[in-house]
Amino acid sequence: MDTPWLTPDQHAAVVAWARRHGPTWKERLRVAWLRQDCPEGLVLREMRESHGEDWLAVTQARVATLY
Repeated sequence: MDTPWLTPDQHAAVVAWARRHGPTWKERLRVAWLRQDCPEGLVLREMRESHGEDWLAVTQARVATLY
């Protein structure tokens, strides 16, 4: 699985983010996570605390191909 440790809601949120932000989705998510008011809703904000940047770094690019 290319998005390990994700619930169906988390997977859907990451895929939606990747679709909206294209090839730079990881960097854009990392930047959004640095902001206290991450605009993408509770699921992605919670993922920063539960999964963090280490998870984002190892997540496979196949998710991004879905945008």
